[in-house]
Amino acid sequence: MLRGPKPMGAGPTNKQVIKCGTLLKRAQGKSLIGRTNWKERYFVLQDGQLSYWDTTGSGVCKGVIQTSRITAVENVGDATFLKTHMFQIVHSSILYLKCYNEQERDEWVALLREECSNNELMHRTFHPGMFDGKHWSCCGMPSADIKGCEPAHNYSTEPAPGEREKAATPASSSVLTLQTAGNTTASSSAPLTALGVAVAAQ
Repeated sequence: MLRGPKPMGAGPTNKQVIKCGTLLKRAQGKSLIGRTNWKERYFVLQDGQLSYWDTTGSGVCKGVIQTSRITAVENVGDATFLKTHMFQIVHSSILYLKCYNEQERDEWVALLREECSNNELMHRTFHPGMFDGKHWSCCGMPSADIKGCEPAHNYSTEPAPGEREKAATPASSSVLTLQTAGNTTASSSAPLTALGVAVAAQ
């Protein structure tokens, strides 16, 4: 069964969807028993912004990130959270996301990097690990500085022609195929316009 959101008409209507899908998002805080929460969120990438939505059917937009404010889009080491197919979006903080397979992660990373390719303040380094409040798991650095210890993606290199087209997963206004938490695909006959956004034609 599709576990996607049912937003109540919120969101911009004049921007086409570049990519959308369900990802696991690491919560900023911790649960009452001290564990880090991971929540399923439905992400929508459009020109100039990335939004994410509740997947329980409430239709609530949980956050919006302006892509002009992103300073890095990089993979995360498997050992960091003992999870595979992860990447991070660095802006005012770090958003850690898990995809359900490597191809999906690579598509998100490629498309987000293209959206950020003209940003002025892209970081030259990044942390493939996480900061636990005392040090970074990747390098042991005691500072919370998010600029990093390893070389980041080089945005001075122009993407190959058609890179975006190869990476993009076409969004259909009639049938939308998503990757669910059970690593299976599910289809919905509900149009993506329920999100309040325009859908690019296939």
